[in-house]
Amino acid sequence: MILEYLNGAIELAANPFALVGYIGLGVYSQTLWRALKYGFLWGVAIFIFSIALGSPQPLQFDTLAVRLGLHLVGAIIITVGVFYLYRLLRRGQGPGGSGGGQGRSNGAQKPPPRLRRVK
Repeated sequence: MILEYLNGAIELAANPFALVGYIGLGVYSQTLWRALKYGFLWGVAIFIFSIALGSPQPLQFDTLAVRLGLHLVGAIIITVGVFYLYRLLRRGQGPGGSGGGQGRSNGAQKPPPRLRRVK
């Protein structure tokens, strides 16, 4: 039963405009908290636009609350998933590389060059 709700949430959140926003915000986010916040806000915005543009008949409050909840769950799942996937793919990238090498695996950074003073 929970899987049916999650499937419905992702189906509601999976329109092309919303997906572009979720992917962009998931990549843009620097922390998990920001990814959650951006996913929540984008989910609310997409829900408002879909209600304003798509439903000519007035909906009941219960129906609106359930649809809003499913929109938010789908938005947060997609945004956080993209956030973690982007971090996972960027982890293997070394400095200046395109993902082929591991870079500096011990975590040490190269010291800055010593410059001589010009007189």
